[in-house]
Amino acid sequence: MPGRMDMLRYLILVLSMLSADLKATDAPANAHRYEEPVRFTDLEIWQCDRGYALSHDSRCVLPMPSESRKLSADGRLVGPRCNIGYRNMVCVKVIVPENAHLDIGGTEWFCKRGFRRRDNRCEEITVADIPANAKINVDLAGGWKCNSGYFRNLQGGCDKMIISENGKLAYHGNGWACNKGFKPRENGCTIDIDHSLDCNIHRKIATIAETTEVINCIAKNSTQPGFEPASALKLLAQQPDKIPLDFTALKNALPSYLSRPAKTYYIKIISQRREEEGIPVLLKFLPEDLKDVKYSLRILEAVLDIEVPEAWEQARKLTRTLYDKGEITEKRYKYTIYTLDKHIKNPEVRYKDKRRQLAEKSLSKESNELDVEARNLSDLKDSNPEQYVVRYGQYLAKLTELAQKYSHVPASNGLRSSIQRKYYRLADFTRIRLEKPDQAISLYQLSTIGEGDIFTHIIIADIYYFDLNNPKKALEHYQRSLISAEKVKPKRNDVEASFSKFNTSWVNHEISFIETGNTFKGILTREDIGAFTTFIYLSGGNTNFEPALLGGSNMQDSETISRMLNLPPSHFSLFKALNYLSLLDQEKTILQFLNKHDPAGFLSASLFSLALFTEAKFSASESEDNQSENQNKRHMQYPAFRQAAKTFLASRNVSLKQPDKNKDSPENTWNLLMRSLKSNDLETALSCLTPGLRNRWKPLWFQMTEEDLGLMVDSVKGFSLTAKIGEIREAAVIITSEGENFGNFVYFVNVGGEWLIKEM
Repeated sequence: MPGRMDMLRYLILVLSMLSADLKATDAPANAHRYEEPVRFTDLEIWQCDRGYALSHDSRCVLPMPSESRKLSADGRLVGPRCNIGYRNMVCVKVIVPENAHLDIGGTEWFCKRGFRRRDNRCEEITVADIPANAKINVDLAGGWKCNSGYFRNLQGGCDKMIISENGKLAYHGNGWACNKGFKPRENGCTIDIDHSLDCNIHRKIATIAETTEVINCIAKNSTQPGFEPASALKLLAQQPDKIPLDFTALKNALPSYLSRPAKTYYIKIISQRREEEGIPVLLKFLPEDLKDVKYSLRILEAVLDIEVPEAWEQARKLTRTLYDKGEITEKRYKYTIYTLDKHIKNPEVRYKDKRRQLAEKSLSKESNELDVEARNLSDLKDSNPEQYVVRYGQYLAKLTELAQKYSHVPASNGLRSSIQRKYYRLADFTRIRLEKPDQAISLYQLSTIGEGDIFTHIIIADIYYFDLNNPKKALEHYQRSLISAEKVKPKRNDVEASFSKFNTSWVNHEISFIETGNTFKGILTREDIGAFTTFIYLSGGNTNFEPALLGGSNMQDSETISRMLNLPPSHFSLFKALNYLSLLDQEKTILQFLNKHDPAGFLSASLFSLALFTEAKFSASESEDNQSENQNKRHMQYPAFRQAAKTFLASRNVSLKQPDKNKDSPENTWNLLMRSLKSNDLETALSCLTPGLRNRWKPLWFQMTEEDLGLMVDSVKGFSLTAKIGEIREAAVIITSEGENFGNFVYFVNVGGEWLIKEM
């Protein structure tokens, strides 16, 4: 240790002595000073700029004699490294070939996805280069690899892997291994008797023969010391109910003593299959269940599951006997008797609940099996997209049949929503990637369920207008969307109500544009632009519009911006690109982009109005530590976007309505509400409420007579603000009814400078 410490002190001393002589000269061309300090010294160093690397003939100046290190073996990435006391002095530009990009360090280049490196160029990987049953993989030789379940043969193709019986595909997909309980033998798998005393010899059971094999293994090993059948019973409990199980054989095969885990799975088998032959087994285990208060009455539940009331009577009699002998607690006894008597009296209730539970379980199992099938199709998306659409459509058809089969089960509602989203994704893929709008329309129509009909008609109208150049059919579907919206019960949630309101306004303006050719102009309210934010968030999430933008937030990349500008014309292209609009550096480019995807102009007017309003709002409160700065404020930091906003709104004669001074405080809003109700001006009264609360009170107020409205207002005897909760204000209201005073609370929220009532 002393030697090592002396050496360390020596090195530090040498570095500190050298630092006085190693002051950096000015950085050479194409280089810059490296700002990070060098430990133990005040040495200054420099490094090459991004896009430049040290050349192979780099020089090192010599403040003190030594030798520079040699080049790395491959001669790439960097030039020679200098030892302490030496300095590199030459930077040369890295020549990046076509279809390549610099690495993160800026000293090497790599081919873009879909290309492979050949000498000093990037060669495109074409479909012709990829054999059947393979997909692109630029990291491997040849630029491709075989699909899962296939292996590369000597001829440069992919052959299907033959998996032995009792074997499985290996995790990495290019080999196979034996299932648990089996061992390799020649080219197959044989039972590993020496290591399968638990008889869990299959990953899962799929045939009667495998069931019999497990039961025979249990019988063979039941007398062996240390034999534990729990894992084998778990395997049998997990097998599909449609596979028959010889319960008599299983009962005879089991050892006389069963551990608690083994009993748990044995009971589960009896319960799931409702084995009447298993009733004596359950009644035999029941006393143990009733005595042990640490565990739930799982055996009692299993007895009830079999749906044999005579067995319930036997369980009741046994429970009474155990209680009379003092072997179970009074609490346990009362609960058990209550549970049994409830079902003995009305067995149909139990049958109905249990059948619903079984149906939900079956639905979950069957849908999961179909989902596995769908995941196996992912490789086709790139290698054979047409076949992918066909096969995925078949999967969705099966899933739809499953939802109809279990339509009586509440869980099927969630499945239908999932089916709709998946149809949307498949239709988007078909429309954009395959450029087959007619086929996409058919898929969108298959997605329709419930209120989804509203948005589906909007998407189909979008296809007819932009892809098929058929304004007449687009108009028809926009109108059908409004008809569907009228049938939907008004939303009482503010977010959903705002979305519905803006959606209706947008569709009406699209209809007007198709019928007259007039772009949007006029006044937008602050509530309109507030609803626009919600609308963009929800509508943009309704479809995974292809192709997705590359590069994430790094939109300075010219290729990514070019990809954005080349998106196909559609309102949904606009939704996907909104976050990146401000990064376009020309006012003309921004306006052209918006006109391409929103010729009617209502969405563009809402976007620009929201951005200007956000800028004004934050400018007015820039001294505050406001954490709610969002994308709209970021947009306005870019001159091109700011100028585009001003030009668009001025040329289209679009303005933002100023806040109503009658709602500039909670007190004023409340007074306006009372005056409006008193004078039967219900529209003004409703304007004092947020959209969700408006939908809640509108039916009631329109049913009341003018006299009733006046009496309601007169019953309010007091109003005073009581609390400030973030952006919300709370007020207490005193109401008199039949000579008694009652208190109530009203909550206000500021929406664009107007205080609206959110709850009362």
